[in-house]
Amino acid sequence: MAERHHLWAVANLLVGRYGAEARARARENADEANRAGDGEVSAFWTDVDSALPPHPDSSPTAGGPA
Repeated sequence: MAERHHLWAVANLLVGRYGAEARARARENADEANRAGDGEVSAFWTDVDSALPPHPDSSPTAGGPA
C-alpha cells in the first residue's frame, strides 16, 4: 500500500483536475488496471478513491498530512 501522504497528494490532484468527477476517475483507473491484470496498480487507485473527501468537489485537506 502506498504511503498515506502519497494517496492524499494524488487525491488532491484528482480533485483539482476533475472536481466532482474525481471519484469516478479513480474508480475507472482501478477498473482499467484490474482488467489489465495489474492488481498492485488497481489497489493503489482503490486506495486513492478511499482517500478522496466525501464530496470530491471540496478540498481533501481534512485528513491530509499535517
